[in-house]
Amino acid sequence: MRIVLINQFFYPDEAATSQFLTDVAVDLRDRGHCVEVICGRASYHPGAGDGLPGVTIHRVGSSHARSDGMPGRLAGYLTFLGGAVRRLAALPPADTIVTLSTPPMLGFLGVAAKRWGHGRFLFWVQDIYPEIAERLGVLRWKPLNLFFQSVMADVYAAADTVVVLGEDMKQKLSDFYPVTCKTEVVHHWPLSEAAHEIDRELERKRLGWGRDFVLLYSGNLGRAHDLATFLEGFRIFSARNSGARLVIAGEGYRRAEVEVFARRHPELRIDRMGHQPREGLAGFLASADVHLVSQRPEADGLVVPSKLYGILESARPLTFVGSAFNEVASLLGKYQFGVRVDPGDAPGLAAAWELLRREPSTSAQMGKNARQLARGVFSRRAGLCRLASLIKGAWNVDQIPIE
Repeated sequence: MRIVLINQFFYPDEAATSQFLTDVAVDLRDRGHCVEVICGRASYHPGAGDGLPGVTIHRVGSSHARSDGMPGRLAGYLTFLGGAVRRLAALPPADTIVTLSTPPMLGFLGVAAKRWGHGRFLFWVQDIYPEIAERLGVLRWKPLNLFFQSVMADVYAAADTVVVLGEDMKQKLSDFYPVTCKTEVVHHWPLSEAAHEIDRELERKRLGWGRDFVLLYSGNLGRAHDLATFLEGFRIFSARNSGARLVIAGEGYRRAEVEVFARRHPELRIDRMGHQPREGLAGFLASADVHLVSQRPEADGLVVPSKLYGILESARPLTFVGSAFNEVASLLGKYQFGVRVDPGDAPGLAAAWELLRREPSTSAQMGKNARQLARGVFSRRAGLCRLASLIKGAWNVDQIPIE
């Protein structure tokens, strides 16, 4: 089969969607398919080699999608979309077109592709737009929101298959658009699978963490996340635990909130780091004592935090700040790999950390439960097999054997 994948970010960019799509491209290539990718030029590490053996990459648009705030990002979106349309129009028909949802409205290229004679269209939804932009206060003008919803209705109607990241996302999507009959759930997978057993003590020594009790937030600091509860919870927890250390590793909209809090509380040990490269991510995540994930209730059902799956692989417990009505909360209740705390309940969060510090057996059991998930139903192998089957036109992924 000839398959064209379209997303703004792709190898060697370290954005989450880039890394997941890179895994898919390599997997499809290894299965014997002809794979082409239309993507942008942006990268966390400009100048890095951008070739991928056996995959044809068409790079279009500008390289400033993450610079200059919202104006720069919007300019990056528009130049990429324009370049992607022109490139797709020039390509011979493919058997399957796969688009992600970065930037928003990218799925419309799938509609255009079908009109231009391409074959199946699979829409791999990472965030439900424009609804998430409206809920988070980014898209405030109602007429524009209604226009974008009409565009997305056309996208979902044209797609042969819609892939979402969780059951709650599938339900939320059906509330907005009538696509339940052709929607499949394929969870993300760990981007940090270790090729060998990690020497955790050696890694902690390298990082300078020693015997501290390390609370780690690793990943994007976006609008959909609640950092305030973590920060206030850490202030309370640190008052009773001199060995506490909070590590924030990532960039994004809420990074400034962390910097302001750290300056106001110089007595607290808050380490601020950048994005961690994939090559060393497994050891980095495994070195924490407890992991942190959050989601604002406004985003429930509209997105699933991809950082969750690397945490499962790390075999460390999770503390989740969010409502009880989302994919992470549902998985926590079912598989018991961490603790959920309501947004704003900083004392409750500090108490949860205290429990995990004082009861290492509880922490270890949660970590064991997490690792079993990462090596089983949420493994890289399972996710890629299901996606490959859907791209080829199979249905009912629950019945697809893992190769």
